[in-house]
Order: sequence, then C-alpha cells, then structure tokens
Amino acid sequence: SRTERGMWCAVALVVVFAPLGYVALVSDVRARRRAEDALAAESVTDALTGLLNRRGFEHVGAHALAHATRSREPGLLLYLDMNGFKPINDDCGHAAGDAALRDVASALRSVFRDGDVIARVGGDEFAILACDASERDAGMLAARIDDALRTRSWGDAPYAPHRLRASVGVAAFDPYAPVPLRQ
Repeated sequence: SRTERGMWCAVALVVVFAPLGYVALVSDVRARRRAEDALAAESVTDALTGLLNRRGFEHVGAHALAHATRSREPGLLLYLDMNGFKPINDDCGHAAGDAALRDVASALRSVFRDGDVIARVGGDEFAILACDASERDAGMLAARIDDALRTRSWGDAPYAPHRLRASVGVAAFDPYAPVPLRQ
C-alpha cells in the first residue's frame, strides 16, 4: 500500500542519512573542542614570544611548586628585566624591539630545561621557575643567561648595535619550609 511504501521510504532515509547526521554532529563537537582548546592556550600564552604569560606562569608555577613541595625538590625563581630595552625601541623601532624580545625568549629556552617554567610577565620582564635547582646553581644559571643573550645580539640583529642585557634577581624555594603563594 501507499502508506507502507511511504513508511519504508522514511525508514530507509533515516537508515541512510542518520549516520551522516551523527558524523556531522561529532565533527562539529570536535571542531568546537579544538577551538576551545586553542582559546585556552591563547589565554595563557604570550603571542609575541610563545612563552607563558603572567596568567600561565601563575597557574603552571603553582602546580610546579606543589610538586616540588611533595617531592622535596628545591627550586629557583629567577626574575629577569632587560637592560636598555627602551633605546632599542626608540633607536631601531618597535619591530626591532619585538625581535629582541623573541631573541630573549629563545635564549631562555636554550638555557633552561623543558620542565622549567618560563614566562614573559611584563613588557621586558621574564620569570623562570627552575625546578630541582638549588641556590648553588643560581650563579651558573645567571652566567648562562648572560652568555645566551650575548650570542644572540651580534651580527645582523635588527636591534644592532644595541646588545641584549638583563638584570637577574633570584629567590630560592626551600621545599622543607614552603611559603604559601597567597595569604
């Protein structure tokens, strides 16, 4: 009958096209998840250097310090402020200043390990949480930072003749007497 044939056509359409709708729905959910993940990564990453930003540093650093406390591992917090950054921007332009910031980020990546937490926390300020490093490592790390900056600021750098230099402050983390991050 005509009604049965219509019902079988409807069933056939559902059987044929329902999986396509499911695939489209799953694909849409995956695309949305990827977009959300990308936005989350952007919210904790400095767009210029690819390092963590202040928010990312606070989040990842808190986890690293909690791990260091549990495992009784020392750590160092290094705070780096570029010296002479304003003249780079003034004399060579902001594109050269951006190149200098990217070179500082590259230098820091070359000095520290993958497990260390490196961030650009301000205009020309960087923070590093060196995991499983003690106070006796501080001088060596500061010297390695200085060497890495010096090797990147010669030749055809867009900020030449300026040199990349930085002041570095260091605070030690004692896992046997941890200080709470927030009161």
